[in-house]
Amino acid sequence: MKLLLVNRCHNTVPDDKLASGDFRKFPTLVVYRMSELGLSLKSILDQLDEWGERYMNQRDG
Repeated sequence: MKLLLVNRCHNTVPDDKLASGDFRKFPTLVVYRMSELGLSLKSILDQLDEWGERYMNQRDG
């Protein structure tokens, strides 16, 4: 699962939705953050998060 997330983040950087910083450590440490373009999606991502929480509560409840 971790490798899948790393690959998705790495592949999103060229789309300018994420920005990354490489700290030149061993083992490699790369920190991803939302770019300005990515932050413009925040309200949509928040709505998806709320939907997911409701779905999980209905499924589990």
